[in-house]
Amino acid sequence: MYGCMGVCACCVSDCFSLEAYGVATTALTSQPGTAPTVDEITAALSAAGSSHFSLVTLTHVDTSSGVLTDIKACAAAIRAAQPNALIAVDGVCSIGGEELRMDEWGVDVAFTASQKAIGCPAGLALMVLGERAMAAFNDRVARKVPVTGWYASLANWLPIMKAYEARQPSYFATPAVNLIVALHKALDNLVGFPGGLSALFARQVLASDAFKAGIAAMGLTLVPKTHASAAHLLSAIRFPQGVGAGDLVPKVRARGAVITGGLLAPIKTEYFRVGHMGVSALQASRDDLLVTLRAIEGALIELGVAGVTAGAAEAAFNSVLRK
Repeated sequence: MYGCMGVCACCVSDCFSLEAYGVATTALTSQPGTAPTVDEITAALSAAGSSHFSLVTLTHVDTSSGVLTDIKACAAAIRAAQPNALIAVDGVCSIGGEELRMDEWGVDVAFTASQKAIGCPAGLALMVLGERAMAAFNDRVARKVPVTGWYASLANWLPIMKAYEARQPSYFATPAVNLIVALHKALDNLVGFPGGLSALFARQVLASDAFKAGIAAMGLTLVPKTHASAAHLLSAIRFPQGVGAGDLVPKVRARGAVITGGLLAPIKTEYFRVGHMGVSALQASRDDLLVTLRAIEGALIELGVAGVTAGAAEAAFNSVLRK
């Protein structure tokens, strides 16, 4: 592997992870609230020469800032500038809720975790490989290039997977059986969503738009700079002036909702985050998002924040859902 470019909003975690395995990396980051643009990606990759990178990683949704990356556009730009590079998408905070079409968009690797939009208990790392990624792996095996790692090595797990597909149980290591059963149910829930996955993605967008309308009705703003760059599975919301996590979080919790503070170091104390994925967004009969909006609104009123009117957030939320 000649090198990797990590493209992400604000963070460089993918690059740090690869550097731990001795990979030379280049990080293309952006200012808080933004993602690297297609032009910036193209310029960085073109300047390096057409075969400099063997892998480019993209963070679909930055958990720390709520910024969404346009994977379709970015993947096309990468393929044009670095046709031999594999494209890997970090979908930990997106897969299962944000649209991601691997084959159609030219994504070679996508990975996620079980506990977010997949809707399964935490503990599983999930990865899907396309044909180009499998070809690259098989080439390494043919050239007898050592595979770093053991438990997570494809060299150890692929024979097990193939044996099970052939109904010939085999063994390498004991998997997390209970979690795999839970994953099966979680995936059934996703693919069984009324209207299919396209309807699921549309419902997730609608729930996000409604929640963000409620936030705006309280006079609050988001960390993402534009509506198009705001993720649909969570919202990163700036505190009003004079209010911090120590003021707001406990008052919201006392009203039956849970929010969490910021993660992104440069602005960590300036915002809070709310997740709205899975059943909280997809099941219309639940009122999780309204409960959360009411709790935030009530806490802000108690704190004496100017311009917050009781019921405004709920009205804005409902107006979007009725469209």
